[in-house]
Amino acid sequence: MKAFLALHLCMGLVENAEIEDYWAEFWPTYTPGFGKVMSRNRFEIILSFLHFANNSEYVGRGQPGHDRLFKWSMYTGQNADADLGATHLIVHQLMAQHTGKGHEVYMDSYYTSPAIANELANNDTGMCGTVNCKRRGMPRYSTFMGEVDTADQRMKTYLFPHCSRRWYNRIFNAILSICVMNSHIIYPKCAPGPHKPLKAFIQDIITALLEGYSKRESKKPGRPSVEGGEMPQRLTERHWLCVADERPDCVVCSDRTRSKGRRQTKYRCSQCGVGLRAVPCNESCSFSAEGLRRTG
Repeated sequence: MKAFLALHLCMGLVENAEIEDYWAEFWPTYTPGFGKVMSRNRFEIILSFLHFANNSEYVGRGQPGHDRLFKWSMYTGQNADADLGATHLIVHQLMAQHTGKGHEVYMDSYYTSPAIANELANNDTGMCGTVNCKRRGMPRYSTFMGEVDTADQRMKTYLFPHCSRRWYNRIFNAILSICVMNSHIIYPKCAPGPHKPLKAFIQDIITALLEGYSKRESKKPGRPSVEGGEMPQRLTERHWLCVADERPDCVVCSDRTRSKGRRQTKYRCSQCGVGLRAVPCNESCSFSAEGLRRTG
């Protein structure tokens, strides 16, 4: 699970269009680190089964008390307590088993109110969330609005970039990002020293999560794919054509052992020094430390 969370945070640092792109072997955008930690299938399986309900409390289909919305608590507009109000009531119900334990609950402006904050505070539970200044009973203030805007901006900088159809996954992504951001703020107070940028701090978290974890690499049979992480040597070594002083034989297509098999060229490789026709021989060759070989 630590490895899953590490890759989850990595995706906020390296943004791709789709999740499968992190494992794609297209060499200009290849990210080999993901495949070294776990396979794409394993990551997607964990992501698909990620949920936050207690399965031990589930009542099976056809049994008394079965609730098809077991994993969700939905506001339907019914059974609202006139004294508390609908939004207050749903927070009250959701937090009933968690108050008095020193927890802290995060919510958006649809639920926050002074009445909810006071009730939770009286039960040793903190509350943090955005507010609607027009809500009844809400005090007028704007002292910390700049800090809230800055926090939102920082949180979204390295947020998990991929959407999910499951609403609770979106909440999980946001909470994870908030935890990382808050940890970055608190860390200098716990470990005095030079201030670390948020990106470097996230990289340290990822390194710690992956400590002692490595996927056993399996060697694929056959020739290595050019589409993988290794850039073709044609683009990394200095093999360029230059005009030759004489007309050397082409190292690829010239064959003096055959009748009329000799092929001369006015070019040679600037690094290897061998003769080479520009078309088509240069296009059908790859270079190695030992010299030149035909790949076509």
